[in-house]
Amino acid sequence: MPSKIVEGQTVEITVNLRRIAFSVPWTRKAPGAIRRLKKEIQKYFGEKTGVVVTKELNNFVFLNGNKNIPAKIRVRVTKKTCEKDAEKQILHTELVIVGSFKGLKEIVID
Repeated sequence: MPSKIVEGQTVEITVNLRRIAFSVPWTRKAPGAIRRLKKEIQKYFGEKTGVVVTKELNNFVFLNGNKNIPAKIRVRVTKKTCEKDAEKQILHTELVIVGSFKGLKEIVID
């Protein structure tokens, strides 16, 4: 199956963290949500490449502690070439702050 994203393209999507981290034990809710977020982004875009989460996104998930993660987050995903290895591709994921999630859909930014 071909990828939904090409090199240099940016896509904004809304991710339901509550659904992703439903079966993660409450003692490890935030780290489990980050791990499952990476898997969800790989599955969404049909990629086998690595996913890099920015520090701001990681801090936002851990903001209310390990047990209380936000219900939804809006992320901006960009496909880039890895800085360490020029042959590898990565999905760079960063946080987008929004006031409300109502009516938001997938947005492709070129």
